[in-house]
Amino acid sequence: MATDTTKGGSAKKSVSKKAAANPAAATSAPAPMAVPAAAKKTPRKASAAASAAAMPAPKPVKAAKAKVGKAITTLTSSLATAAAPQAPDTSVLVKADAGYGNAFFLRGSGPGLSWDKGVAMQCVAGDEWLWSTSESSGPFEVKVLLNDELWQVGPNTLVKSGEKCVIEPQFP
Repeated sequence: MATDTTKGGSAKKSVSKKAAANPAAATSAPAPMAVPAAAKKTPRKASAAASAAAMPAPKPVKAAKAKVGKAITTLTSSLATAAAPQAPDTSVLVKADAGYGNAFFLRGSGPGLSWDKGVAMQCVAGDEWLWSTSESSGPFEVKVLLNDELWQVGPNTLVKSGEKCVIEPQFP
């Protein structure tokens, strides 16, 4: 039974209305739930057999292994094609200070280059300019230009495929 403390400090015993009406209900445990008659009569073995019959028959292991093997072969051949060796990177690095507001350009006979119009080089440091390609298949010649107008003095520079060529150009 629960106790209740009031403002006066005295403890009173309180009893719920249900317990007061039925003293046996206050001390007894709740009644168990009723189990349907159909559940009592069904044996476990029969229900396991029924659920097993409802499941689809397993596929043969041999067929599944063949499917997986074919998928792996397809994936492997796809990766081999994607990872086919490419031409090594060929780059030209110009070491010179272009000056504020200026840029270096490259002209030549290499891939993506022409002798008529220069390709802008990328400034990678204060005095270093880079151009690179992975499409080179053989040696080619280049020339460095300042602002695609002023040609470097001297002969053309020979660039070998797969190598890094460093040029320190001189201008008139």
